[in-house]
Amino acid sequence: MIVNFSCPNCGADMSYDIKLGKLHCAHCDHSEDIRPDEENYKNAAEEPADKQRYCVNCGGLLSAGAKTCATHCEYCGAPLVMADRLSGEWRPAYVLPFELDREKAEAAFRKWCHNGRFSPKGFMAAKNIQRLQPLYIPYWLYDVDTNVDVRGTATRVNIYVRGETEYTETDFFDVRRKMRLEYTKVPHDASEKMDDTLMAKLEPYRFETLKTFQIPYLAGFEADQGDYRSEDLLSEVKQQVAGYAAEYARSTISGYTSVHIDHQQMDYDHISSNYVYLPIWFISYRYRDKDYIFAMNGQTGKFVGNLPTDKNAFARWFLGTTGVVGVIAYIILYLIWVL
Repeated sequence: MIVNFSCPNCGADMSYDIKLGKLHCAHCDHSEDIRPDEENYKNAAEEPADKQRYCVNCGGLLSAGAKTCATHCEYCGAPLVMADRLSGEWRPAYVLPFELDREKAEAAFRKWCHNGRFSPKGFMAAKNIQRLQPLYIPYWLYDVDTNVDVRGTATRVNIYVRGETEYTETDFFDVRRKMRLEYTKVPHDASEKMDDTLMAKLEPYRFETLKTFQIPYLAGFEADQGDYRSEDLLSEVKQQVAGYAAEYARSTISGYTSVHIDHQQMDYDHISSNYVYLPIWFISYRYRDKDYIFAMNGQTGKFVGNLPTDKNAFARWFLGTTGVVGVIAYIILYLIWVL
């Protein structure tokens, strides 16, 4: 079932507007509040028997992947949501709406790449910047309650001088901490194609602004169904929580010169999870057979990535700002770079 939102005033396509927090028609400026999903299927098209999908706006054949949940028609540009792929276990419980719009995302992108000062030719072209996409990434949020038992050895060293002799006195202590810790909304991305390390660097998110999921939140964005179920990621999440718990337990043992943890036991007595969508701005760029990416948290603006650098562009900037002295320095730098 494919859903498209048409403006009741003029019939043009409506998308979710980040600034307004509503569905908005860019053609006539009409806007509507987000409605419950049972009211969002009146403009839906049932999936045909041949399993091929067609745009409900222009009838064009869609090339969307098997797990695509939200996209745009390649022919007419209509924002489309595959509602049937947002059901059952893949029905999100919550969504964290974008707070940073395209204007802010592009400004962050330009800042990240120094306005293209050292970038390859064409990298900062408007056409390339327009490829910056707003994506909703599937995540699991875990609530984990655990009982922690930590035991270790601590020392307290006292150094004193008597006469001309310096003495070192070391006392040893057995230390133990038993506590119950509750962790809420521990995130782990459920997408196979998104790098886990990259996604972790975009954290944290402010989860107090989570919204109950409704289909209109995806209108105008790109989103895929998750690749991993909650149980598939549980062992990694437990390791993550164990690290948090050990760090916290260690922080409660103070007043000693040194502390060594000898034993740590974790007992999990409650684990639950919710499937959600979290927002990022994303662009990938290929330069000299290497892939480069830029990703930005669509809520907080935190961004990460690796930037392609054109050596000639760097040289022109360096020579233009440092003069003759720079020539010598650049030659040295270039030789180091090459060698």
